[in-house]
Amino acid sequence: MNAKTLFNGGKRSTPLDQELIDDTGEVRINQQLRNTLELDSYFRLDASLYYRLNRPKAAHRISLDVQNLTNRANIDDVFFNDAGELQTSFQLELIPFLNYRIEF
Repeated sequence: MNAKTLFNGGKRSTPLDQELIDDTGEVRINQQLRNTLELDSYFRLDASLYYRLNRPKAAHRISLDVQNLTNRANIDDVFFNDAGELQTSFQLELIPFLNYRIEF
C-alpha cells in the first residue's frame, strides 16, 4: 500500500477583463499585471494498493492506482470562452488505474 500527497500554492495567472478583447476577438493581456493573480492552492492525494505473487519463473503483480483520490477540482486556467464569458477549466478528476504485470 502506498500514498502520496501533493500540496502546492496556486498557479499564477493574469487578471482578465472583457474590455481587453480587441476587434479580432483575441484577448490582449495587460503586461503590467502579468502573473499578479494567484489561483486557489493545488491539492491531490494519490493512493495505490498492490499484490505480488512470486513464482519460480515469473512474478505476477496486480495493482490499483487511484490519482486524485479526494476528487478535488483543482483550477488549471481562467479564460474567455467563444461566447465571451469568463470560464474556469479544471484539471483531471479521480482517475483509477488497474494494472496487471508479469515479470520474467
